Amino acid sequence: MPGRNRIGMRFPLFFIIAGFIVACGGQGNPEKERPISADSIIPREQLIVITADMHIAEAILNIEKTLGKENRLDAERYYGFIWMKYHISRNQYLRNLERLKKNPEDFSRFYDEVIKNLEERGAAPLPEKE
Repeated sequence: MPGRNRIGMRFPLFFIIAGFIVACGGQGNPEKERPISADSIIPREQLIVITADMHIAEAILNIEKTLGKENRLDAERYYGFIWMKYHISRNQYLRNLERLKKNPEDFSRFYDEVIKNLEERGAAPLPEKE
């Protein structure tokens, strides 16, 4: 969009991603604490796409909340659709994210790829790293 402040467009995406990381990092889930089995590992490229879908769902839910249309059933439907679409469970997804978080540099690269995927889908790009 000509004339629109690019940083202003990028700023909300950063907070959506940060909120998503916090939301998925729940404590005390014994299912997440178990070691991940080889057949539960989601390939990196698929995990990137799934995570991008999760951020899109989060953005939609945040917009609905802002408009006063917050509905817990909608959130369950959005996330349920993602789990069905990729034939995974919520716990399987979270365990894969936890595995990535153990290596902060790799996790940062992973999120760079998620952001790139979102940008390719038409989301506003984030500011360049300094």
